[in-house]
Amino acid sequence: MKQWGLLCLPLALCVSLSACAPPAEDVDLTIAVPRVIQDVVAGQEFPSNEARAEMAERIARWGFPVLRDNENMLNYQRLEEFCADVAAGKDGSVTVFYYPWSYITAISLVAQDGELTCVYTQYTAAGVQGQDSLPIAEFTFTERGNLLFRFEETNYWVGFRVLPLSPQSRAYYRDYIEPVTVFTQGPLNVNWDTTNFSALNWDWIFQRLWQVETGSAMVDPASPYYVRVEQGFDRAVLPAQLVEDILQKYFPVSRAELRRMDAYDAKINTYSFTGFNGGGYSPTLEVSKWQEHADGSLTLWIDHVALEYGQELAAQSILTVLPAGDGRCKYLSNQYQSFRS
Repeated sequence: MKQWGLLCLPLALCVSLSACAPPAEDVDLTIAVPRVIQDVVAGQEFPSNEARAEMAERIARWGFPVLRDNENMLNYQRLEEFCADVAAGKDGSVTVFYYPWSYITAISLVAQDGELTCVYTQYTAAGVQGQDSLPIAEFTFTERGNLLFRFEETNYWVGFRVLPLSPQSRAYYRDYIEPVTVFTQGPLNVNWDTTNFSALNWDWIFQRLWQVETGSAMVDPASPYYVRVEQGFDRAVLPAQLVEDILQKYFPVSRAELRRMDAYDAKINTYSFTGFNGGGYSPTLEVSKWQEHADGSLTLWIDHVALEYGQELAAQSILTVLPAGDGRCKYLSNQYQSFRS
């Protein structure tokens, strides 16, 4: 019989368990989940954020925990209660639904006779498409409010936040972090301040801000600025004034400094951007602390959470912004430190 000695329950547990939702209704998931996908997604390959939110809400009405992008877990108390039962050596089970998409994945965690098992089930509009059952070797619910578990004979971790972040933390993420979230060499992944912007990749930053400002992709065949390239990446060739207005709206950077970029063509007064910011792994970002300053600026401590690697704090950014009062801001500096071994 395994002992789950790594389990560490948050102090808030005894309080939040009393607020748990009533038991999940008796729902035939093999019928109900595909029907949600049929009703909401209606064949869309890439469902909208609104559609994904609607699917999450509909599943949550049945009483199940549901994970969402950069939002608190719905019905998180059920998973919290299951972790308490595991710590107490009790049998039990809970089903958690992952971020709804054009398909929906559920994981069922089962504790029985001291053993833990994870059962993955994938649903599409057509029905159940696959199911796998895997024994769990390590299982921990941390003081930070995250659930982490690892399968036997692998180094693969599964993890997600259970306990909710505060409304203020979520609001700061939505207003100041999400608009500039890009991969490497984004504003959060390097050190810079208003005296030295050299570490920033303005191409990638502009691509993200263009999406924020216009709601469309920067390199878009339907755009008047689109240029097709036979070999290499297609690009957008944009008037200098347009680029500079957007970047200077968010960063106190001079026009002279921006025009030192290789992307700037002085002959035709344009910037040529591919916007290709690669891919790969990007950690979850959480605002864990903040401090307001007398000059109106705001410093945010941003934790880079990499639960897929068993790391609650893989890196940290300390970002300072000057709020503009409309949910936007000027970005003033960032300090980045990696804690990866």
